[in-house]
Amino acid sequence: LLGRGFYFSSTRLVSDFYAIPDPHSGSKRILICRVLVGRPCRGSSDIAKCPVNFDSTTNFSDTYVIYSNRQV
Repeated sequence: LLGRGFYFSSTRLVSDFYAIPDPHSGSKRILICRVLVGRPCRGSSDIAKCPVNFDSTTNFSDTYVIYSNRQV
């Protein structure tokens, strides 16, 4: 939705929605990370790397996409 990268949300409920339950226990796991989003711009589905002069893409709500695992 916002590009091809690593997706993070500032809202636990968004992350929980995408977490896949364990088939045996039904429990879900999410990682809590510190992410450097830097200067974000609006994302789109055709983005494969971050645009020049920006550090991440976002929907300007609660979801951010980064394109380098060095930002986590």
